[in-house]
Amino acid sequence: MPLILARHPAARFVIAGEGPARPDLEAQAQRLGVAGRVTFYGYANDADRDRFLRASQAAVFPSLYEPFGIVALEAMAVGTPVVASATGGFREIVRHGHNGLLALPGSPESLAQHVVALLQAPGLADKLRANALRDVRERFTWDQIAVQTARVYEEVLRELERSTWDAALARRRAEDQRRLEMWSTRLTRVPPGRYGDKQVQDGHGRGAAALAGAPISGPPA
Repeated sequence: MPLILARHPAARFVIAGEGPARPDLEAQAQRLGVAGRVTFYGYANDADRDRFLRASQAAVFPSLYEPFGIVALEAMAVGTPVVASATGGFREIVRHGHNGLLALPGSPESLAQHVVALLQAPGLADKLRANALRDVRERFTWDQIAVQTARVYEEVLRELERSTWDAALARRRAEDQRRLEMWSTRLTRVPPGRYGDKQVQDGHGRGAAALAGAPISGPPA
């Protein structure tokens, strides 16, 4: 944020969402001297989310890990230019310079550079917005997603027909069963006093053996 404000002092930031990191982020904003430029909104429902996105000049997603990237699609669908980390699902959705901008993961400098580019170049923002809206309509409707998902399953099935997965899976299952049997045998051979046996009630007034003390280590590799 300081890097963005240094080049675009009028910028304001809204951080939506709730979670255990919020107190640390608020404290960090105070330490950096940008608390007056940041609004921590907390949980945002769908209507609030869309309202914020439509009012924003950029939707910024600095994730270090992002499996799907649906948040980028939500921003693109309402016409907000996207700046996202080049990680996970974002790389499958955002095409750098075409429908959004991708920053180096974990690099505040790269993220700030791309945000400032959007703020200072309305023509670039308009181009990304138009392409993003077209991509959402043509590539990411539920019908298109269903077709793409079906293609993935078909590809997996074709690969299965060409591979020896059945044999490999059978070997893995046999090895797992062998390990389970070996571990079960070891449990039945534990000396009675090794872990400090004691008697507990099993809920019906009868005594039941229970192990206490040192935990049993996991099965051998």
